[in-house]
Amino acid sequence: MFNSDTSFSTQYTLREKIEMGLLGQNELASLVDINLGDIKKAQGDKESALKFYTQATDLDPNNVHVWITMGLLYYEIRDFSCSVPCLQKAITIDASNETGYYNLGCIYLEMKLLEQAEDMFKTTLLHNPFHTDALFNLAVVYQNTGRVDEARSCYQKVLLIRPSFKPAEDAIKLI
Repeated sequence: MFNSDTSFSTQYTLREKIEMGLLGQNELASLVDINLGDIKKAQGDKESALKFYTQATDLDPNNVHVWITMGLLYYEIRDFSCSVPCLQKAITIDASNETGYYNLGCIYLEMKLLEQAEDMFKTTLLHNPFHTDALFNLAVVYQNTGRVDEARSCYQKVLLIRPSFKPAEDAIKLI
């Protein structure tokens, strides 16, 4: 359900900035903390990972990637009270970041905050109309709020984009 922005292009852009001397000392130290956090996360030490990510945000508070990474890690440990503000910070820094909107929508959906979830999924779709997971989850919101026709329409759009997406196939059969 969740995803993070760890694309090659993001990492390549960072490398270019380092090589061109466009990153200051804080940004470079932040990257070290992010990498150490990633290592700790891969080792299953989520508490240490969060400490490194927090240090990274202290050094470079405008790093969208680390805010999303922290938000998702807080989600993994079921700490929504920390997850939501991290993801909100990410979309405050970069209002076009579909990853932040989508993941906030998923958390709101899980928290049964359907109006907020709907807003986040719709915003995700404004940035990427082919985001089938957001479209599918928007259908779930519609279905849970009694808007069956809108739900069916979303499920059908999902299947136009991903014809063999079984959850959408199954959901249409049930409504």
